[in-house]
Amino acid sequence: MAELADAYGSGPYGATRGGSSPLVSNLLDDQTLVGCNVSRKLTHMQLRLYIHIGLWCALFAVFLAFAIPIVGPALVENQIGPAEVNRSIDAYILALTGIEHGSEKLPDVFSRLPKAGPLIIVVRKDDSQSEFLGMMIGYVSWPREIKLIKLATPTAEKELAGINPDSISGLVFCLVDPPAWLGKPIRLGSSIFLVPLPKTG
Repeated sequence: MAELADAYGSGPYGATRGGSSPLVSNLLDDQTLVGCNVSRKLTHMQLRLYIHIGLWCALFAVFLAFAIPIVGPALVENQIGPAEVNRSIDAYILALTGIEHGSEKLPDVFSRLPKAGPLIIVVRKDDSQSEFLGMMIGYVSWPREIKLIKLATPTAEKELAGINPDSISGLVFCLVDPPAWLGKPIRLGSSIFLVPLPKTG
């Protein structure tokens, strides 16, 4: 009887029959532990996702708080238009020549010159303001063809002597006095002179 009882749970083999196996118990404990770890990781990832979304929402709200007072009135009054891309150029031309809205006025003046031939812009090689002003005039004259002449001497006699008047549309002098033989120049501001050359043909 003792052996029979042993076979059904109270003997040395009872753990494999009616009792709980230590091996099975350990496996169940490991699975429970793994499940808890996975659950914690998922919860941690969800928490980070919520914090990330909340942070971006907060930043977007701050952006709207600053943008709406600026953009809102313009939208209401229909004042949104193209950016004033020539504002900086206007400021430079005004400082150097005293011409207001130079990016509009100068191209209007140059449009009255002949279309054929380049517009010659004469500057002083050793004068940074003269060269800078020449580049500004060349920029606002686009798409007209431009040719820049840099003088190494105070006068332009030598550089201009070989120019054929029929091959160019005009001469612009930036902080340079035009030669007297060119005739009376047109003053554009305090430091720009325009010499339109009549065609001989």
